[in-house]
Amino acid sequence: FALHAAPEEWCGLLIRQLAAAAFPDPASGAPVCSGALSRLFFVVGHAAIKMLEHIEACDKKLLKRRAEHDVGSGGTAVMPKPKPASKKARSPAEDVDALASELGTDAAAAEADSDALLGLGDWLLSPDSIIGCWAPLLCKVCSSLDFPSETRAAAVLAMCKLMATSGAFCEAQLTLLFTLLAKEPEPAVRATIAVALGDLVVRHPNRLEPWTGRLYAQLRDPDTAVRRNVLMVLTHLILNDMIKVKGQVAEMARCLLDPEPHIAAHARLFFSEFAKKGSSPVYNLLPDIMSSLSADGSLGNAGFREVMAFLIGFIHKDRQCEAMVDKLCARFAASDDVAHHRDVAFCISALQHTERSVRKLAELLRTYADTLTDDEVYATFVGIVTRTRKAARAEFRTALDEYETELAARRGEAVDAPAADSATGGTGGSAAVEPHAKEEKRKKAPARRRKAAKSEEESDDEDDENFTDNLEPAKKGRVKVESAPVKARASRSARSRPAAAAQ
Repeated sequence: FALHAAPEEWCGLLIRQLAAAAFPDPASGAPVCSGALSRLFFVVGHAAIKMLEHIEACDKKLLKRRAEHDVGSGGTAVMPKPKPASKKARSPAEDVDALASELGTDAAAAEADSDALLGLGDWLLSPDSIIGCWAPLLCKVCSSLDFPSETRAAAVLAMCKLMATSGAFCEAQLTLLFTLLAKEPEPAVRATIAVALGDLVVRHPNRLEPWTGRLYAQLRDPDTAVRRNVLMVLTHLILNDMIKVKGQVAEMARCLLDPEPHIAAHARLFFSEFAKKGSSPVYNLLPDIMSSLSADGSLGNAGFREVMAFLIGFIHKDRQCEAMVDKLCARFAASDDVAHHRDVAFCISALQHTERSVRKLAELLRTYADTLTDDEVYATFVGIVTRTRKAARAEFRTALDEYETELAARRGEAVDAPAADSATGGTGGSAAVEPHAKEEKRKKAPARRRKAAKSEEESDDEDDENFTDNLEPAKKGRVKVESAPVKARASRSARSRPAAAAQ
């Protein structure tokens, strides 16, 4: 392509020679040579890529010449030409160029020529072209397991190169390509497809965007080489803003625990560089990553905490910490699973808390009050208070004490609620007692006991007074109605007085 005047003709001649070697005359009865077929597939794919590069190089040269022409006609060149004295002195050709520059038709013509030139990539894969005629055979070999692995690997690579050449052919073969990526038995073929997908995303980003999730899924491939290639491709695409980063980046976070040390180190390097981008991407994606990893049972409790502790370490600003508390507290309601509540509580405790973030945590107590029945969740929030109290101001320690008291109170209410439901048989109405009503009854119980004790003391005092009045009836000057024990004592004293007088 660098030396030949007509490289496309020379490529066509080479492809015909290789085809004759791969497919001998049927009359001879010789079988198809797999090695020659592999060489043919390689040359077909490589010729398509080289022709595409040749077309793009011609397009760049055309744009450069048009730019130089526009600069020269506009009079801003390095060696300016003398301007004509008047319009009458201009030639007809100059009048046409000046009018085209004013109307912008030169730019429109240049864009049309560029589109037509780049459209030659689709023409290369037309059924009657020297390269496009081999596309059906390539797809057939890729989708069949009857051919040797070397031949299938060469066919897959050639098909990926043809997909990079033509957008229409790429869109038609994406289903086959991602099926091979997921189910191909040969790890080398899957690794090749992973590398090729990086180029296809750059070449046809809109067509590959719906398939991005399938690419992330290959980070769980059992083969180390495939996982490494997929991770490297995704790192290149994300850091260069080739694809939009969504919650699927949680799959890359799982690579932090990969048994292969090189993959784990590469994942750490990716997040370190990713966190340096201006829009704080790790902070924005952290809640979604947390939810995805928490729902992944294969990760384990220790693995989840190791990954989240590493990612939370990228949040340093106090304002981000306060906002993250709000976002994470909203995740408690996403699931009723106790393990999910423990994971969210751990993420909250891993933040670098300040006075404002703890106040925000106290304000949002209603969002996680029901989860305090779990001992681990409750201990996590108490631990936040304990750590914050060590460096807190004296004024703020009072607020911490109140928050800790409120945690204990809400935990007691949450524990008593299931017991009340079981006691009433799960019925509602008047039988159901609200937690705050129970608290009021507990507060009123000592007052009732004190009142009952006071009434008993008053009744004892009244009995003593009645007894004294009966001992001195003369002084009182009136007869009182007494109780039975008092009358008995009065009658005994009356009988004893006449006997003393007689003596």
